[in-house]
Formats: sequence, structure tokens, C-alpha cells
Amino acid sequence: MTPPLKVAVAGGSMGGLTAALLLRDQGHDVTVYERSSEELQQRGAGIGFLPDSYRYLVERAGRSLADLATVTHGIRYLDRHDRVVVDVPCSYHFSSWNTVYRNLLAEFGRERYLLGREVVGRDESDDSVTVRFADGSSVAADLLVAADGVGSVFRQELMPEVRH
Repeated sequence: MTPPLKVAVAGGSMGGLTAALLLRDQGHDVTVYERSSEELQQRGAGIGFLPDSYRYLVERAGRSLADLATVTHGIRYLDRHDRVVVDVPCSYHFSSWNTVYRNLLAEFGRERYLLGREVVGRDESDDSVTVRFADGSSVAADLLVAADGVGSVFRQELMPEVRH
């Protein structure tokens, strides 16, 4: 059995919250650092809600899939002239970014979800990582999860060939 790790999660959207919840469920000491100074707001309209996306909320948090999503019985794509180019019968769940985010945040709680904490870098040693923030402060952790979104400082540093 691994002793509990002190985990810092950079980014408090759906990916960061899901990672934080899974790590917390394994007994680790997890804190989420979100750069926004206020809770995140609605992002777009609907999202395809696949099993990998809803598994935590349904299987571990006990949320009802019917309360999180709506079901469609087909997918139809139109071209720019409103002609149907694809019409496929299928069962597909849709939700909204806001519904998913709010449920994940409610499950994680706000005590260890710290707003206004923009992660700008890290310094590693053999047994820990120091997480650096935009305000000049830092925190030590055993593990850093980089879930800091499309403009990720870590993605640019670790995988410069990947473009967003």
C-alpha cells in the first residue's frame, strides 16, 4: 500500500476535478488550484456525454444519469444549405458543461478547491515537486497533475510539438 500522497492539481475544470476525485478516493491528500478568481462559468451549449465522462458521477457519486443528461435517438448533420448529409439512428447522451462541472465540484467540495491560484511552473526534485504560482508563492507536493487547459504551461514545456 502506497502512503497517501500530497497531490496538487493545476486546473479546476472537468478533467482536473475528475482526477482530483479519483485520487482523493484512493486516499490521497488532494488540492485543486484554479487560476480563475471565481468559479468557472458556462462553457458552450451541449456536450456529448460518453460513458467515460459520466462514469465517476454515476458509479461513484451515485448521481442519476437521467438527472445529468438527456438522450437523443439519432444524429443528424446538415450542410450549409440545410440539406441533411448524415442521418443516423443511435442512442446518445448529451449534457451541458455547466451541469457536469457543477456536479463534479459539488462532489469534490470547495474547501480544497482554491480559486485565483494560477500555476505558472514547477521545480522537481527526486521525491517532490514545487508548484509555483503567478503571485510568487509556491507549494510542495508529491505529485502534480497538469489539467490546466488548452493554454497549458506544462503541455508547452513537456510537449512543445503539440499545438492547440
